[in-house]
Amino acid sequence: MVNIATDSENKKDNVVPLLGKDNFLFLTGDSNRVIDQLEGKYEINDTELSNILEKNTIRYEFLKRRKMAYYHIVVPNKETIFNKFLPDQITPYKYGKSPIQKYIDKSSNSPCKIFYKPDTFKDIDNNAYYY
Repeated sequence: MVNIATDSENKKDNVVPLLGKDNFLFLTGDSNRVIDQLEGKYEINDTELSNILEKNTIRYEFLKRRKMAYYHIVVPNKETIFNKFLPDQITPYKYGKSPIQKYIDKSSNSPCKIFYKPDTFKDIDNNAYYY
């Protein structure tokens, strides 16, 4: 990992950029632990997954009674879309499934369907550094 942060506050909080291939930058050390999620290191327990599913099912049922649709759409993060730019030492799903994959598995029988389609962005322009 290369620390190119110059702000002492960032260093104190352990939030540093990770230099990827072609000088692509990824954020590490933040509270979301996105790299840990991507590699499958971040543990989300069954109770947390059940709570998320229950809340979305309640929303789904609430809107269904009003004859309205409910869509749970999860937008893929930068690390998922641009994983080809991650440094070689970062491997998606190296330690297991990511929290979103675990949630999708758990929600497979739920009436509230989750839409998570990272492949939609697979052909995105490599120069889309604004993301």
